[in-house]
Amino acid sequence: MLAALFYFFVMVPTQSMLDDARMMQAKSDLETLQDCLDIYRMHFGRYPPRERAPGTAAPGVDFAGYCRPIKADPWGRPYVYNCPGVTPPHACDFMSFGADGVPGGEGENADVLPKEHPGW
Repeated sequence: MLAALFYFFVMVPTQSMLDDARMMQAKSDLETLQDCLDIYRMHFGRYPPRERAPGTAAPGVDFAGYCRPIKADPWGRPYVYNCPGVTPPHACDFMSFGADGVPGGEGENADVLPKEHPGW
């Protein structure tokens, strides 16, 4: 009985907080990656091709000065680079398929998309 109470009052809320933290981390990573894309575009006049995008774990690609290293989403999978982007007004953007790693879903399994940048 005590184990059930412990699970209900401690473990369930803790799991919810971990899920929320992973979603917040993914959103923060997406903002960083979008900023990297924008800086890259300003410097080269175009967005990077898919195989050279920051955060896509392409071997041998150095984005020093453009992006802090982001190897994977909080669930351990690479971020998905879309060009053209899935979220207007971005020409190219990143997204995560959430905890389950498949398109769609709800809650922790929902896709994590970039937010719109103000001023676009």
